[in-house]
Amino acid sequence: MSASSVASGGAGDGRAPVIVSAREYEWIQAAAELYVFAEQRGLRLVRADGPNGHLVTHALVIDNLLLLPPGRHPRDVLCDVC
Repeated sequence: MSASSVASGGAGDGRAPVIVSAREYEWIQAAAELYVFAEQRGLRLVRADGPNGHLVTHALVIDNLLLLPPGRHPRDVLCDVC
């Protein structure tokens, strides 16, 4: 395991530990922060998928929805709305 990886502790159930890269860990952390941000404001997270999803380049708040651009990092979405 390299220094840029994070390993979860075993649950004692015989499964191998899960290894997450530092990049994946940062993405997961940012996604959790985005979820908490949305939940505290009563917003539902919706990803802009579909044939016109590419037209959404920044996060938008519409009514009670936080519309997420496809492929955009959660940390960047937080910067859009904060």
